[in-house]
Amino acid sequence: MAALVRHRPATYFRQNSKQICGELGIFLEPARSEAMRAKLNRLAERGWLRKLADGKFTTTL
Repeated sequence: MAALVRHRPATYFRQNSKQICGELGIFLEPARSEAMRAKLNRLAERGWLRKLADGKFTTTL
């Protein structure tokens, strides 16, 4: 996520796990995108990210 924060404006960060995988160059297989979603959910629980009502993630800045 830090790599994305440096290069994109704050309004860009309403993304789902598949979009984030694509930005990071991770294959868009269901297993990989589900693993990324689980990691993003953990980061949201810990306060590093916010999970929006539509299931997308954004930074807490």
